[in-house]
Amino acid sequence: MNVEQIHLHPKYDDILFKELTALLPAGAGAAGIPYGSNSHSIQYFRDALQLALPRRVLEIGFNLGYSSAIWLELGIQQLTAVDISTRPETLEAAETLTKMCPLRFCYYNRKNLPESHDFFDLIFIDGDHSERGVLEDIDLGLRLGIEHFFFDDWFPHWGPGTQPAIAQRPLKIRAILGNMVLCQKTDETWV
Repeated sequence: MNVEQIHLHPKYDDILFKELTALLPAGAGAAGIPYGSNSHSIQYFRDALQLALPRRVLEIGFNLGYSSAIWLELGIQQLTAVDISTRPETLEAAETLTKMCPLRFCYYNRKNLPESHDFFDLIFIDGDHSERGVLEDIDLGLRLGIEHFFFDDWFPHWGPGTQPAIAQRPLKIRAILGNMVLCQKTDETWV
């Protein structure tokens, strides 16, 4: 028997999402469909937090800061966000969150990521969705000794490289949360 996982989100998540993103730039992808995290993501983030219990998160793929705002609202102790974009709206969102949470949030352009990194409990990967791009992000997390890997765009029509990349690295799936998946590093040797 196949069982589908259905996540319903409460109305207050819609209200919370609007409040969290009110000061951040708005954006839309193809055909005006909003890109980035949305109110449904809040419950998936809550579930991942409950399973992995992270205090310090490294986020790859900041975009407009929506997911960062969610992480911070849900109580992450420290969030480091990274993106390759130099778009004005990305930089504006990073500046907004830095002002709002100066002791808990920092932003780096991927090209300016410092050599030394803080300890992270979880890496949230929502950047380049190609197989090569996801592999590079996973490899960064493995080099940093991160235990939990949380991916957005798990389904191939959104993130065509996510599933193949996960299959190539020592990660086991802990939970599929809507279009996101939480994985944990295994004890397998990785070079």
